[in-house]
Amino acid sequence: MKTVKFNLGLVVLLLGFGLVVMQSAFTAPKETTKQNVTGFLFQYKLDSYTLPEIQDIANYERSDESCPTGEHVCGVYLETDQPLNTQPDTDEFDAAKGQLWNSEVSKTPQNSTIIMRN
Repeated sequence: MKTVKFNLGLVVLLLGFGLVVMQSAFTAPKETTKQNVTGFLFQYKLDSYTLPEIQDIANYERSDESCPTGEHVCGVYLETDQPLNTQPDTDEFDAAKGQLWNSEVSKTPQNSTIIMRN
């Protein structure tokens, strides 16, 4: 009887440990870098987050920097590369700007190409 209780206790302990490890994998903060997604980062340059500012192409420029995870738009990865410190391709940006604003409002990226910052 002692062996059965010991084995059952060990199984419960291992299951509990497994749940803790699985949960931490989903909640650990991660930094988003250009290696995490396909494309080239165009980073948002302002510290204010209004609709006209978020959707203005002039407020984004090509960057090799990364963004710590947060609740505000940091930038968007687009397919067409540009020289550093230049604006993104207009057609690609226009296709993404609605999702940029939705990400800002919801405080979470609306797709895998949008990254957020503090």
